[in-house]
Amino acid sequence: EPSGGLRPLVVTAAVMRILGDAFSLFSEVHAQGLNEADRAAGVPGDVICRERDGRIALAVEVKGENLTIAHLRSSIGKAMEGEERLTRLLFATPGIVQSDREAVQEKIEEAWNIGLAIHLVELKDFVYSTFALLSDDLRPRFLREVGEELDRRGVYQHREAWRKLLSSISL
Repeated sequence: EPSGGLRPLVVTAAVMRILGDAFSLFSEVHAQGLNEADRAAGVPGDVICRERDGRIALAVEVKGENLTIAHLRSSIGKAMEGEERLTRLLFATPGIVQSDREAVQEKIEEAWNIGLAIHLVELKDFVYSTFALLSDDLRPRFLREVGEELDRRGVYQHREAWRKLLSSISL
């Protein structure tokens, strides 16, 4: 059901925290507020993954809709304007707008040539792939992490929907 982008953001933040801990990739993962403008906050993405020294290791843009060339251009602009030079940007989206596919691919190649590696993943596939690599004991931690992220945001209708979803799963 629609969440205004909150649920994809929460799931992405949770999976990045799990990956960061499991593989010692990031020392900190911070998710922006849902309606918080990245530029106003001075960050190049919705989820920021930091290295131990505080530098940004990876910025993740989360889209609840298919990626457009306009989304991509805007994100590249934020990545290049920031105080810290960003070298890796991940888009977690349901897909790419069909009519923009060629332009998106060209823009990704242009960004690569100036030192910005851009990767696109479909969020559902990303989560499944992540847990194909991780031990099964991290699955409950991921589920708790999603719930805790929802709690931090204080949006209880989504927290209740998450609780109902989990209670409907038979083990």
